[in-house]
Amino acid sequence: MTAPVRGDTSTLTVPVGGMTCRACERKVGKALSALPGVSTVDVSVTRGRATLVGDRLPGRAAVEAAIRRAGYSPQAPAWLSREPSAWATVAVAVATVAVLGFLVVRLDLGSLVGVDGRSGLAVALLVGLAAGVSTCMALVGGLVVALTAAYGARHPERVASWPGRVWPQVSFNAGRILGFAAGGAALGAVGSAFQLPTTVMAAAVLVAAVVMTILGIRLTGLSPRIAAWSPTLPGRWGERLSGSGAGGYSDLRAALAGTATFLLPCGFTQAMQIYAVSTGSPLEAAAIMVAFAIGTTPGLLGLGVAAGAASSWGGARALRVVGVVVLAFALLNATGSLSSLGVGLPWRSAASASTTLSANVTVAGGVQTVTMTQTGQGYRPADTTVYAGLPIRWVVDSTAPLSCAAFLRVPSLGVRADLKAGANTVDLPALDAGRTSFTCVMGMYNGSLTAIPPPDAAPS
Repeated sequence: MTAPVRGDTSTLTVPVGGMTCRACERKVGKALSALPGVSTVDVSVTRGRATLVGDRLPGRAAVEAAIRRAGYSPQAPAWLSREPSAWATVAVAVATVAVLGFLVVRLDLGSLVGVDGRSGLAVALLVGLAAGVSTCMALVGGLVVALTAAYGARHPERVASWPGRVWPQVSFNAGRILGFAAGGAALGAVGSAFQLPTTVMAAAVLVAAVVMTILGIRLTGLSPRIAAWSPTLPGRWGERLSGSGAGGYSDLRAALAGTATFLLPCGFTQAMQIYAVSTGSPLEAAAIMVAFAIGTTPGLLGLGVAAGAASSWGGARALRVVGVVVLAFALLNATGSLSSLGVGLPWRSAASASTTLSANVTVAGGVQTVTMTQTGQGYRPADTTVYAGLPIRWVVDSTAPLSCAAFLRVPSLGVRADLKAGANTVDLPALDAGRTSFTCVMGMYNGSLTAIPPPDAAPS
Protein backbone atom coordinates (compact mmCIF):
# COMPACT_ATOMS: atom_id res chain seq x y z
CA MET A 1 0.00 0.00 0.00
CA THR A 2 1.03 3.63 -0.51
CA ALA A 3 1.29 5.93 2.50
CA PRO A 4 2.21 9.63 2.64
CA VAL A 5 5.15 10.64 4.81
CA ARG A 6 6.24 14.28 4.64
CA GLY A 7 4.85 16.83 2.22
CA ASP A 8 4.21 15.26 -1.16
CA THR A 9 6.64 12.39 -0.48
CA SER A 10 5.06 8.96 -0.16
CA THR A 11 6.16 5.37 0.38
CA LEU A 12 5.09 2.10 -1.17
CA THR A 13 5.97 -1.29 0.31
CA VAL A 14 5.53 -4.33 -1.91
CA PRO A 15 6.38 -8.02 -1.35
CA VAL A 16 9.15 -9.60 -3.43
CA GLY A 17 9.53 -13.36 -3.74
CA GLY A 18 12.46 -15.36 -5.09
CA MET A 19 15.31 -13.34 -3.58
CA THR A 20 18.09 -15.33 -1.88
CA CYS A 21 21.13 -13.03 -1.69
CA ARG A 22 22.47 -9.48 -1.64
CA ALA A 23 22.87 -9.60 -5.40
CA CYS A 24 19.11 -10.18 -5.63
CA GLU A 25 18.51 -7.08 -3.51
CA ARG A 26 20.70 -4.98 -5.79
CA LYS A 27 19.01 -6.32 -8.93
CA VAL A 28 15.51 -5.57 -7.64
CA GLY A 29 16.62 -2.19 -6.29
CA LYS A 30 18.11 -1.22 -9.65
CA ALA A 31 14.92 -2.17 -11.49
CA LEU A 32 12.70 -0.21 -9.09
CA SER A 33 15.00 2.82 -8.95
CA ALA A 34 14.65 3.19 -12.71
CA LEU A 35 10.90 3.84 -12.39
CA PRO A 36 9.84 7.50 -12.72
CA GLY A 37 9.15 9.32 -9.48
CA VAL A 38 11.19 6.97 -7.28
CA SER A 39 13.81 8.67 -5.09
CA THR A 40 15.09 5.79 -2.96
CA VAL A 41 14.48 2.06 -2.74
CA ASP A 42 15.13 -0.23 0.25
CA VAL A 43 15.07 -3.95 -0.58
CA SER A 44 15.29 -6.64 2.12
CA VAL A 45 15.93 -10.26 1.19
CA THR A 46 15.22 -11.48 4.74
CA ARG A 47 11.86 -9.70 4.92
CA GLY A 48 10.98 -10.40 1.32
CA ARG A 49 9.90 -6.89 0.47
CA ALA A 50 10.88 -3.58 -1.12
CA THR A 51 10.03 -0.07 0.06
CA LEU A 52 9.93 2.79 -2.47
CA VAL A 53 10.10 6.45 -1.51
CA GLY A 54 9.39 9.32 -3.90
CA ASP A 55 7.37 12.41 -4.74
CA ARG A 56 5.21 10.78 -7.40
CA LEU A 57 5.42 7.04 -7.12
CA PRO A 58 4.18 4.89 -10.00
CA GLY A 59 1.15 2.69 -9.62
CA ARG A 60 1.22 -0.74 -8.05
CA ALA A 61 0.88 -2.45 -11.44
CA ALA A 62 3.99 -0.68 -12.81
CA VAL A 63 6.00 -1.63 -9.73
CA GLU A 64 4.96 -5.27 -9.95
CA ALA A 65 5.80 -5.33 -13.66
CA ALA A 66 9.32 -4.01 -12.88
CA ILE A 67 9.80 -6.75 -10.28
CA ARG A 68 8.79 -9.39 -12.82
CA ARG A 69 11.17 -7.96 -15.43
CA ALA A 70 13.97 -8.29 -12.88
CA GLY A 71 13.19 -12.00 -12.64
CA TYR A 72 11.30 -12.07 -9.33
CA SER A 73 7.72 -12.38 -8.12
CA PRO A 74 5.66 -9.53 -6.59
CA GLN A 75 4.44 -11.91 -3.90
CA ALA A 76 5.66 -12.65 -0.39
CA PRO A 77 7.96 -15.70 -0.21
CA ALA A 78 5.99 -18.79 0.75
CA TRP A 79 6.91 -20.84 3.80
CA LEU A 80 6.51 -24.06 1.82
CA SER A 81 7.11 -24.70 -1.85
CA ARG A 82 4.09 -25.57 -3.98
CA GLU A 83 6.23 -27.38 -6.55
CA PRO A 84 5.41 -31.13 -6.46
CA SER A 85 8.61 -32.10 -8.30
CA ALA A 86 10.73 -30.49 -5.56
CA TRP A 87 9.03 -32.51 -2.83
CA ALA A 88 9.27 -35.70 -4.89
CA THR A 89 13.00 -35.23 -5.52
CA VAL A 90 13.70 -34.49 -1.86
CA ALA A 91 11.66 -37.51 -0.72
CA VAL A 92 13.70 -39.82 -2.96
CA ALA A 93 16.93 -38.18 -1.78
CA VAL A 94 15.98 -38.58 1.89
CA ALA A 95 15.22 -42.28 1.37
CA THR A 96 18.49 -42.79 -0.50
CA VAL A 97 20.60 -40.99 2.12
CA ALA A 98 18.87 -42.94 4.90
CA VAL A 99 19.61 -46.27 3.19
CA LEU A 100 23.24 -45.30 2.54
CA GLY A 101 23.64 -44.18 6.15
CA PHE A 102 22.21 -47.48 7.38
CA LEU A 103 24.62 -49.42 5.15
CA VAL A 104 27.60 -47.37 6.36
CA VAL A 105 26.74 -48.20 9.98
CA ARG A 106 25.65 -51.78 9.36
CA LEU A 107 28.64 -52.75 7.20
CA ASP A 108 31.12 -50.59 9.15
CA LEU A 109 32.09 -48.80 5.94
CA GLY A 110 33.28 -45.88 8.03
CA SER A 111 36.48 -47.85 8.61
CA LEU A 112 37.38 -47.22 4.97
CA VAL A 113 37.47 -43.44 5.45
CA GLY A 114 38.31 -43.06 9.13
CA VAL A 115 40.29 -39.93 9.94
CA ASP A 116 43.41 -41.66 11.17
CA GLY A 117 47.01 -41.31 10.13
CA ARG A 118 47.53 -40.33 6.52
CA SER A 119 43.82 -40.63 5.65
CA GLY A 120 43.11 -37.42 7.59
CA LEU A 121 44.10 -35.32 4.59
CA ALA A 122 42.05 -37.54 2.25
CA VAL A 123 38.96 -37.03 4.40
CA ALA A 124 39.55 -33.27 4.51
CA LEU A 125 39.74 -33.35 0.71
CA LEU A 126 36.49 -35.33 0.44
CA VAL A 127 34.72 -32.99 2.84
CA GLY A 128 35.95 -30.07 0.72
CA LEU A 129 34.52 -31.66 -2.42
CA ALA A 130 31.12 -31.94 -0.70
CA ALA A 131 31.31 -28.38 0.62
CA GLY A 132 32.30 -27.00 -2.79
CA VAL A 133 28.96 -28.03 -4.27
CA SER A 134 26.82 -27.25 -1.25
CA THR A 135 27.42 -24.86 1.65
CA CYS A 136 30.55 -23.18 0.29
CA MET A 137 28.90 -22.69 -3.07
CA ALA A 138 25.78 -21.27 -1.41
CA LEU A 139 27.78 -18.91 0.79
CA VAL A 140 30.72 -17.95 -1.44
CA GLY A 141 28.86 -18.34 -4.73
CA GLY A 142 27.53 -14.76 -4.78
CA LEU A 143 31.06 -13.44 -4.32
CA VAL A 144 32.39 -15.69 -7.11
CA VAL A 145 29.68 -14.55 -9.52
CA ALA A 146 30.25 -10.87 -8.67
CA LEU A 147 33.99 -11.35 -9.16
CA THR A 148 33.40 -12.87 -12.59
CA ALA A 149 31.10 -10.00 -13.57
CA ALA A 150 33.68 -7.41 -12.48
CA TYR A 151 36.38 -9.19 -14.49
CA GLY A 152 34.16 -9.28 -17.58
CA ALA A 153 33.38 -5.56 -17.24
CA ARG A 154 37.07 -4.69 -17.15
CA HIS A 155 38.29 -7.23 -19.70
CA PRO A 156 35.37 -7.93 -22.08
CA GLU A 157 37.75 -9.16 -24.77
CA ARG A 158 39.14 -11.91 -22.52
CA VAL A 159 35.89 -13.50 -21.37
CA ALA A 160 35.15 -14.54 -24.92
CA SER A 161 37.64 -17.39 -24.54
CA TRP A 162 37.66 -20.27 -22.07
CA PRO A 163 41.08 -19.36 -20.55
CA GLY A 164 39.87 -15.82 -20.04
CA ARG A 165 36.81 -17.00 -18.13
CA VAL A 166 38.94 -19.25 -15.94
CA TRP A 167 41.62 -16.71 -15.00
CA PRO A 168 39.72 -14.75 -12.29
CA GLN A 169 38.74 -18.04 -10.66
CA VAL A 170 42.40 -19.13 -10.63
CA SER A 171 43.34 -15.93 -8.80
CA PHE A 172 40.43 -16.30 -6.38
CA ASN A 173 41.08 -19.95 -5.55
CA ALA A 174 44.84 -19.42 -5.29
CA GLY A 175 44.21 -16.74 -2.68
CA ARG A 176 41.70 -19.04 -0.99
CA ILE A 177 44.24 -21.88 -0.70
CA LEU A 178 46.96 -19.55 0.63
CA GLY A 179 44.51 -17.99 3.08
CA PHE A 180 43.42 -21.40 4.35
CA ALA A 181 47.07 -22.44 4.75
CA ALA A 182 47.86 -19.35 6.82
CA GLY A 183 44.63 -19.60 8.79
CA GLY A 184 45.16 -23.30 9.44
CA ALA A 185 48.70 -22.70 10.69
CA ALA A 186 47.40 -20.00 13.04
CA LEU A 187 44.70 -22.32 14.36
CA GLY A 188 47.25 -25.06 14.93
CA ALA A 189 49.46 -22.63 16.84
CA VAL A 190 46.50 -21.59 18.97
CA GLY A 191 45.67 -25.24 19.63
CA SER A 192 49.25 -25.93 20.71
CA ALA A 193 49.19 -22.98 23.13
CA PHE A 194 45.82 -23.57 24.74
CA GLN A 195 42.61 -25.46 24.18
CA LEU A 196 39.18 -23.94 23.90
CA PRO A 197 36.63 -25.18 26.43
CA THR A 198 34.57 -28.10 25.20
CA THR A 199 31.38 -26.11 25.67
CA VAL A 200 32.67 -23.29 23.44
CA MET A 201 33.65 -25.71 20.67
CA ALA A 202 30.35 -27.57 20.97
CA ALA A 203 28.41 -24.32 20.81
CA ALA A 204 30.35 -23.32 17.68
CA VAL A 205 29.46 -26.61 16.01
CA LEU A 206 25.82 -26.16 17.01
CA VAL A 207 25.78 -22.71 15.39
CA ALA A 208 27.39 -24.22 12.30
CA ALA A 209 24.68 -26.89 12.25
CA VAL A 210 21.99 -24.20 12.29
CA VAL A 211 23.69 -22.42 9.39
CA MET A 212 23.98 -25.69 7.48
CA THR A 213 20.29 -26.39 8.09
CA ILE A 214 19.29 -23.06 6.58
CA LEU A 215 21.60 -23.59 3.60
CA GLY A 216 20.36 -27.15 3.12
CA ILE A 217 16.75 -25.98 3.07
CA ARG A 218 17.74 -23.31 0.58
CA LEU A 219 19.31 -25.89 -1.74
CA THR A 220 16.27 -28.17 -1.56
CA GLY A 221 13.99 -25.26 -2.45
CA LEU A 222 11.30 -26.50 -0.06
CA SER A 223 10.93 -23.20 1.83
CA PRO A 224 11.51 -19.95 -0.09
CA ARG A 225 11.00 -17.98 3.13
CA ILE A 226 13.71 -19.85 5.06
CA ALA A 227 16.01 -19.77 2.01
CA ALA A 228 16.12 -15.99 2.36
CA TRP A 229 17.67 -16.37 5.82
CA SER A 230 20.91 -17.76 4.37
CA PRO A 231 23.96 -15.80 5.58
CA THR A 232 25.41 -13.48 2.96
CA LEU A 233 28.11 -10.88 2.80
CA PRO A 234 27.00 -7.30 3.43
CA GLY A 235 26.51 -5.55 0.10
CA ARG A 236 29.43 -3.12 0.49
CA TRP A 237 31.82 -5.89 1.55
CA GLY A 238 30.83 -7.96 -1.44
CA GLU A 239 31.38 -5.02 -3.79
CA ARG A 240 34.80 -4.22 -2.34
CA LEU A 241 36.03 -7.80 -2.36
CA SER A 242 34.64 -8.71 -5.76
CA GLY A 243 35.67 -5.47 -7.47
CA SER A 244 32.17 -4.62 -8.61
CA GLY A 245 32.39 -1.32 -6.75
CA ALA A 246 34.85 1.53 -7.15
CA GLY A 247 38.26 0.48 -8.42
CA GLY A 248 37.05 -2.46 -10.51
CA TYR A 249 38.68 -5.87 -10.82
CA SER A 250 42.31 -6.73 -10.07
CA ASP A 251 44.03 -10.09 -9.60
CA LEU A 252 45.23 -9.00 -6.17
CA ARG A 253 41.68 -8.05 -5.16
CA ALA A 254 40.45 -11.44 -6.36
CA ALA A 255 43.16 -13.24 -4.36
CA LEU A 256 42.34 -11.21 -1.24
CA ALA A 257 38.67 -12.09 -1.68
CA GLY A 258 39.61 -15.77 -1.74
CA THR A 259 41.75 -15.33 1.38
CA ALA A 260 38.90 -13.61 3.24
CA THR A 261 36.56 -16.57 2.69
CA PHE A 262 38.42 -18.36 5.49
CA LEU A 263 36.34 -16.21 7.86
CA LEU A 264 32.94 -16.99 6.33
CA PRO A 265 30.61 -19.17 8.44
CA CYS A 266 30.44 -22.28 6.24
CA GLY A 267 29.47 -25.28 8.37
CA PHE A 268 31.98 -27.63 6.75
CA THR A 269 34.73 -25.00 7.04
CA GLN A 270 34.06 -24.54 10.73
CA ALA A 271 34.16 -28.28 11.32
CA MET A 272 37.58 -28.45 9.65
CA GLN A 273 38.76 -25.40 11.59
CA ILE A 274 37.79 -27.03 14.87
CA TYR A 275 39.63 -30.18 13.84
CA ALA A 276 42.66 -28.07 12.89
CA VAL A 277 42.70 -26.46 16.34
CA SER A 278 42.54 -29.87 17.97
CA THR A 279 45.72 -31.06 16.20
CA GLY A 280 47.83 -28.58 18.18
CA SER A 281 50.31 -28.52 15.27
CA PRO A 282 50.64 -25.55 12.86
CA LEU A 283 51.97 -27.82 10.10
CA GLU A 284 49.25 -30.46 10.42
CA ALA A 285 46.51 -27.85 10.75
CA ALA A 286 47.75 -25.97 7.66
CA ALA A 287 47.85 -29.22 5.66
CA ILE A 288 44.28 -30.10 6.70
CA MET A 289 42.89 -26.68 5.76
CA VAL A 290 44.78 -26.66 2.43
CA ALA A 291 43.39 -30.12 1.57
CA PHE A 292 39.91 -28.87 2.39
CA ALA A 293 40.35 -25.70 0.28
CA ILE A 294 41.63 -27.73 -2.67
CA GLY A 295 38.56 -29.94 -2.35
CA THR A 296 36.24 -26.94 -2.65
CA THR A 297 38.01 -25.68 -5.78
CA PRO A 298 36.21 -27.76 -8.46
CA GLY A 299 32.74 -26.65 -7.36
CA LEU A 300 33.64 -22.97 -6.99
CA LEU A 301 35.69 -23.01 -10.19
CA GLY A 302 32.79 -24.53 -12.11
CA LEU A 303 30.40 -21.94 -10.69
CA GLY A 304 32.68 -19.09 -11.73
CA VAL A 305 33.15 -20.40 -15.27
CA ALA A 306 29.41 -20.94 -15.62
CA ALA A 307 28.46 -17.63 -14.00
CA GLY A 308 25.45 -16.08 -15.66
CA ALA A 309 24.26 -19.36 -17.19
CA ALA A 310 20.86 -20.58 -16.07
CA SER A 311 20.71 -23.84 -14.16
CA SER A 312 19.39 -26.70 -16.22
CA TRP A 313 16.51 -28.88 -15.05
CA GLY A 314 18.98 -31.60 -14.07
CA GLY A 315 21.15 -29.07 -12.22
CA ALA A 316 18.24 -27.89 -10.07
CA ARG A 317 17.38 -31.48 -9.21
CA ALA A 318 21.01 -32.23 -8.33
CA LEU A 319 21.13 -29.24 -5.98
CA ARG A 320 18.04 -30.52 -4.17
CA VAL A 321 19.79 -33.84 -3.58
CA VAL A 322 22.88 -31.99 -2.32
CA GLY A 323 20.60 -30.02 0.01
CA VAL A 324 19.38 -33.26 1.60
CA VAL A 325 22.99 -34.37 2.12
CA VAL A 326 23.79 -31.01 3.74
CA LEU A 327 20.79 -31.42 6.05
CA ALA A 328 22.06 -34.88 7.01
CA PHE A 329 25.44 -33.38 7.92
CA ALA A 330 23.67 -30.65 9.88
CA LEU A 331 21.77 -33.29 11.86
CA LEU A 332 24.99 -35.12 12.65
CA ASN A 333 26.68 -31.90 13.75
CA ALA A 334 23.71 -30.86 15.89
CA THR A 335 23.39 -34.20 17.68
CA GLY A 336 27.15 -34.34 18.14
CA SER A 337 27.35 -30.88 19.67
CA LEU A 338 24.45 -31.63 22.01
CA SER A 339 26.28 -34.77 23.17
CA SER A 340 29.41 -32.70 23.79
CA LEU A 341 27.31 -30.33 25.88
CA GLY A 342 26.09 -33.25 27.97
CA VAL A 343 22.55 -33.25 26.61
CA GLY A 344 21.14 -36.76 26.63
CA LEU A 345 19.62 -37.91 23.36
CA PRO A 346 17.09 -40.76 23.53
CA TRP A 347 18.37 -42.58 20.45
CA ARG A 348 21.92 -42.50 21.84
CA SER A 349 21.09 -43.99 25.22
CA ALA A 350 23.11 -46.98 26.28
CA ALA A 351 21.75 -50.48 26.32
CA SER A 352 20.30 -51.80 29.54
CA ALA A 353 22.97 -51.50 32.20
CA SER A 354 24.52 -54.74 33.41
CA THR A 355 24.10 -55.73 37.04
CA THR A 356 27.63 -57.10 37.16
CA LEU A 357 31.05 -55.63 36.58
CA SER A 358 32.14 -55.54 32.92
CA ALA A 359 34.87 -57.92 31.73
CA ASN A 360 37.18 -54.99 30.93
CA VAL A 361 37.23 -53.81 34.58
CA THR A 362 39.56 -55.04 37.33
CA VAL A 363 39.69 -53.94 40.97
CA ALA A 364 42.84 -53.84 43.08
CA GLY A 365 43.89 -51.74 46.07
CA GLY A 366 40.66 -49.78 46.19
CA VAL A 367 41.06 -48.61 42.56
CA GLN A 368 39.28 -50.02 39.52
CA THR A 369 41.04 -50.14 36.17
CA VAL A 370 38.96 -49.80 33.01
CA THR A 371 40.62 -50.83 29.73
CA MET A 372 39.26 -49.63 26.42
CA THR A 373 40.38 -49.27 22.79
CA GLN A 374 39.84 -46.11 20.74
CA THR A 375 39.64 -46.61 16.98
CA GLY A 376 38.72 -44.39 14.05
CA GLN A 377 35.11 -45.54 14.54
CA GLY A 378 34.74 -44.89 18.28
CA TYR A 379 35.32 -46.79 21.49
CA ARG A 380 35.43 -50.53 22.17
CA PRO A 381 33.67 -51.39 24.33
CA ALA A 382 31.58 -48.22 24.21
CA ASP A 383 29.58 -49.01 27.36
CA THR A 384 31.16 -50.28 30.57
CA THR A 385 29.73 -51.12 33.99
CA VAL A 386 31.88 -50.06 36.97
CA TYR A 387 31.45 -49.85 40.74
CA ALA A 388 30.19 -46.66 42.35
CA GLY A 389 32.32 -45.13 45.10
CA LEU A 390 35.70 -46.31 43.78
CA PRO A 391 38.15 -44.11 41.81
CA ILE A 392 38.82 -45.16 38.23
CA ARG A 393 42.08 -45.62 36.35
CA TRP A 394 40.95 -45.43 32.74
CA VAL A 395 43.46 -46.94 30.29
CA VAL A 396 42.58 -46.17 26.67
CA ASP A 397 44.63 -47.71 23.85
CA SER A 398 44.49 -45.30 20.89
CA THR A 399 44.89 -46.89 17.46
CA ALA A 400 43.72 -43.79 15.52
CA PRO A 401 45.22 -40.70 17.21
CA LEU A 402 44.08 -38.33 14.44
CA SER A 403 40.41 -39.27 14.51
CA CYS A 404 37.72 -37.32 16.32
CA ALA A 405 37.42 -40.16 18.82
CA ALA A 406 40.97 -39.45 20.01
CA PHE A 407 39.77 -36.19 21.59
CA LEU A 408 37.96 -37.71 24.53
CA ARG A 409 35.62 -35.64 26.71
CA VAL A 410 33.51 -36.38 29.81
CA PRO A 411 31.22 -33.30 29.96
CA SER A 412 29.66 -33.96 33.37
CA LEU A 413 33.08 -34.28 35.03
CA GLY A 414 34.87 -31.59 33.06
CA VAL A 415 37.45 -34.15 31.96
CA ARG A 416 39.23 -33.85 28.61
CA ALA A 417 41.96 -36.06 27.21
CA ASP A 418 43.67 -35.83 23.82
CA LEU A 419 44.83 -39.37 23.22
CA LYS A 420 48.22 -40.21 21.73
CA ALA A 421 49.07 -43.41 19.89
CA GLY A 422 49.29 -46.31 22.33
CA ALA A 423 48.16 -46.54 25.93
CA ASN A 424 46.79 -43.42 27.62
CA THR A 425 45.82 -43.17 31.29
CA VAL A 426 42.98 -40.94 32.44
CA ASP A 427 42.18 -40.69 36.16
CA LEU A 428 38.51 -40.31 37.09
CA PRO A 429 37.02 -39.70 40.52
CA ALA A 430 34.68 -42.14 42.18
CA LEU A 431 31.32 -42.04 40.42
CA ASP A 432 27.89 -41.92 41.96
CA ALA A 433 25.50 -44.66 40.98
CA GLY A 434 24.10 -43.99 37.53
CA ARG A 435 25.26 -43.38 33.98
CA THR A 436 28.12 -41.05 33.08
CA SER A 437 28.43 -40.33 29.35
CA PHE A 438 31.62 -39.59 27.44
CA THR A 439 32.08 -38.41 23.87
CA CYS A 440 34.62 -37.24 21.33
CA VAL A 441 35.18 -33.50 20.94
CA MET A 442 32.76 -33.31 17.99
CA GLY A 443 30.18 -35.53 19.67
CA MET A 444 30.28 -38.02 16.80
CA TYR A 445 31.33 -41.01 18.93
CA ASN A 446 29.90 -41.76 22.37
CA GLY A 447 30.02 -44.19 25.23
CA SER A 448 29.15 -44.50 28.89
CA LEU A 449 30.36 -45.62 32.29
CA THR A 450 27.47 -46.99 34.34
CA ALA A 451 28.18 -47.17 38.06
CA ILE A 452 26.47 -49.82 40.20
CA PRO A 453 26.75 -50.39 43.97
CA PRO A 454 29.65 -52.68 44.91
CA PRO A 455 28.76 -56.15 46.27
CA ASP A 456 29.40 -55.20 49.89
CA ALA A 457 27.38 -51.98 49.76
CA ALA A 458 24.60 -51.71 52.30
CA PRO A 459 21.10 -51.79 50.76
CA SER A 460 19.39 -48.42 50.56
